[in-house]
Amino acid sequence: MVAWRAVVSIVIAGCGWGCASSAPPSASRRGGDPSGAGDGGVASAFEPCDDGLDGDDDGAIDEGCVCTLGTTQPCWPGPAELRETGGCRDGVQTCAGSVEFPGWGVCEGATLDATCDGSDDGGGSGSGDPGGDPGGGGGGCSLEIVPDLLVVLDRTQSMHKTPAGATPTDPTRSKWYLAIQALERVLPSFDSTLRFGLELFPQGGARCVTLEERLSGIMATNTICQPGDVIVAPGAHTATAIADAIDPYTTTLCNSTPIGLAVQTAGETLRAARTSGRSQHVLLITDGQETCMSAPIEHVQQLWLEGVRTFVVAFSGSLGIDGPRLNNLACAGHTAPSFGSSCIDQGGGHFVARNPDGSRLFYLVGDAPALESSLRAIAGTVDCTP
Repeated sequence: MVAWRAVVSIVIAGCGWGCASSAPPSASRRGGDPSGAGDGGVASAFEPCDDGLDGDDDGAIDEGCVCTLGTTQPCWPGPAELRETGGCRDGVQTCAGSVEFPGWGVCEGATLDATCDGSDDGGGSGSGDPGGDPGGGGGGCSLEIVPDLLVVLDRTQSMHKTPAGATPTDPTRSKWYLAIQALERVLPSFDSTLRFGLELFPQGGARCVTLEERLSGIMATNTICQPGDVIVAPGAHTATAIADAIDPYTTTLCNSTPIGLAVQTAGETLRAARTSGRSQHVLLITDGQETCMSAPIEHVQQLWLEGVRTFVVAFSGSLGIDGPRLNNLACAGHTAPSFGSSCIDQGGGHFVARNPDGSRLFYLVGDAPALESSLRAIAGTVDCTP
């Protein structure tokens, strides 16, 4: 088996919510062209720019090449002779970093089947997923490269209401119940092709309340504006652990909505789990507005500069959500549709919505089927399935 590592990208299928546009990259090598091969050509005798390949076999593609922040280029992390053969398909690199020092990030989204690693005789695609677990596909995946997806779930006490903003008599109609049920239904389908983790925000405690208590009118009195709690760290086959860790009737709801602190906690968690060649993503599920002035946009922008994209899912309802801020978060996290026209760089790769009050750039859900559909769409765009 050929020893090389592929990375899987966020590809927003069908250009629904979360499509990112691709602009022609401006690629040249810093420091001139030692070989005289046009536009800066190569950084060394072994790694030319502009070909999207790891020419010097150091695990990085077009490293040191100059690029324009936010642009993308096709890339291939495997042997050049296997590119676009069989089930092998290019991934995408995004130019990130700072205005002063932009550079190509990891190659994400490369797809492969058994013909890519020489383990098949050419008679169709196979599954390289260890154990062959059903559900998420996982063709050609290795647990070494399965992406991290950290779910950041809002446990604010307003989650006791229905998506329409009413207080239900049946707890199964509450946003809290629907969110947990959706995770329990969706995550097992991708358990072999995504490394799920779960963070609840804000932190729980003795003064938070159960769903039943909240429905009876009891309010949480916890200390407000606390960071998130990582209940399950991103890891292989964690769907069962996540289901065991949360229960709509016993996992408590708390006061305040510190989205920024939650994203900050997510960043710390993903940095600790970071492995070369593995893409990382955050999935934020919320029903309210930032209430702690904890700079959520800035924290999502920082995640993006580290190569982490952030998806935003919000419940609709009469309580209202901060649409402009959520639009900004989708752009900051590079998951807004029509990214090139919807988002604008404030400088240094810090993106926000071009028109925060304009068209919705995040996932908005009003019932259980819509929530499950959104979660499946997001998982399906970042998982390890060709």
